[in-house]
Amino acid sequence: MSYGELAEAAMAMPVPEQITLKDPKDFRIIGHATTRIDAKAKSSGLQDFGIDMHLPGQLTAVVARPPVFGAKIASLDDSAARAIKGVKAVLRVPLDGGAEGVAVVADGYWQAKLARDALKVEWNSTTVEKVDSEKQLAQYRKLVRQPGPRQFDADMTPLATAPEGP
Repeated sequence: MSYGELAEAAMAMPVPEQITLKDPKDFRIIGHATTRIDAKAKSSGLQDFGIDMHLPGQLTAVVARPPVFGAKIASLDDSAARAIKGVKAVLRVPLDGGAEGVAVVADGYWQAKLARDALKVEWNSTTVEKVDSEKQLAQYRKLVRQPGPRQFDADMTPLATAPEGP
């Protein structure tokens, strides 16, 4: 049976008036030591992760990205971000698809994040293609019926069908 069929069958069952919980003496995990040697460190905050790595002179950067792919910066007020202690630089950076973002470089993650949150950025999305959800869904439905890998141009017009395998 599929999960959906099981869910339908479960919904048809009557809701029990009373539920009997498992007796604590039958618990296999709760209240018992586990064999994971890293469990205590991870649950207590002592475990170091990649974000915890810090080398002498190391800086951290976070990027403010536009709300839509391809948008660029229309205006930027970074004065509040630059005023945060530990912020070293605020830079306009190119992003994929011709978009722009704002990178904040600071002594650590928290300072960089606070500074990014303090940025006042207005985004220009006038050159970004406006997506029509209905047209896109119709296009996807048409494409899904076509067999084999395909290549498309920016307007999703097929360029060529890849040759079928041997």
